[in-house]
Amino acid sequence: SRMSSTKDSRMSSTTCPVDALEAANAVTLDMTHLGNDLLIDTLAVVTRIASVHLDTLQVMVVKSRAVSELAMKLLPAKRALERGVALFDDRTFRPAVICSTGVLEYRSMIPIVVRPGDSVLEIGCHGGTTTRLLQEAAGPGGRAVGVDIGASIVRQAAAAYPDVEFAVADA
Repeated sequence: SRMSSTKDSRMSSTTCPVDALEAANAVTLDMTHLGNDLLIDTLAVVTRIASVHLDTLQVMVVKSRAVSELAMKLLPAKRALERGVALFDDRTFRPAVICSTGVLEYRSMIPIVVRPGDSVLEIGCHGGTTTRLLQEAAGPGGRAVGVDIGASIVRQAAAAYPDVEFAVADA
């Protein structure tokens, strides 16, 4: 692709120079200007740009009310683990969305986030181990329910942990 010609040779009316796209290590994206500031659309565009620029992209600045509102609710699990239970004492940060990677980090959040008496839903319970841990953290006055889309997976989880509640569901 070549840059289309306009009065100002530095501007493109319909295309972007390929070398600018391929070499970009920083990208700015104004979803509000595009008139389509929906969270799912913005995340799809960001994901697409990141995948195209996987080797070069170092930073992306996104102007999006939807993403900004979500970002205010996101908390990396590592930071939550560093701050511990005190972070969730008053539970004014609602809803807190904690982003974790890996099963161990995911499960290590349970004692920090789940309190006795809580009611917890685990979507994608697989073998049920995490749902059991959630039930233990919620205690006798609480409840944990593990759901999965696969009936055979749910049967296996229920057989492995008969004292924990499981259900087949499509979240």
